[in-house]
Amino acid sequence: MTLSLIVIVLAIVCLAAAGAAILVTVVRQRQRELEAHERARDFERRQANGLWASATVISAQGWPSGGQISTRATYDLQLEVTAPGGETYIARTSWLVELAYVSNLQQGQQISVKIDPQDIGIIYPNVGWAKFIPG
Repeated sequence: MTLSLIVIVLAIVCLAAAGAAILVTVVRQRQRELEAHERARDFERRQANGLWASATVISAQGWPSGGQISTRATYDLQLEVTAPGGETYIARTSWLVELAYVSNLQQGQQISVKIDPQDIGIIYPNVGWAKFIPG
C-alpha cells in the first residue's frame, strides 16, 4: 500500500469512529429524555390516584427556579402528613411553587396534599399553585 492510501483509509476509519460515537451519544441522550418523560408521566398517574390528605408545614427552603426573572421557585419541604384514618408521619418533598403563593409554605400552615399510593413517603401537592418535582 502506498502512504497516501494508508492515510485515506485511516481518515475514513477515524471519521466512521467519530460518527459512531456521535450517534451513540445522541441515542443515549434521547433514551434518557424518553425515560425522564415516562417517569414524569408515571408520577402524574400516581398523583391522580393518590390518597387525599392534609399536611402541616414544618419547614420550607426555596430558591429561584429558571432564569433571572421567574414566577416560580423550587421548595424543599418537610411536612407532617395526616393520612386518611388519622395516622401522622413526617415526609420530605420538593415542589415547584408559584411565587405568589409562597406564604402558604410558612411553618404551621395547612396544605392539601395527596399521598402516593405506591410510596407514602412521596407527597404531591393537591393545590393548583404547586407542582411535584420527582427526586
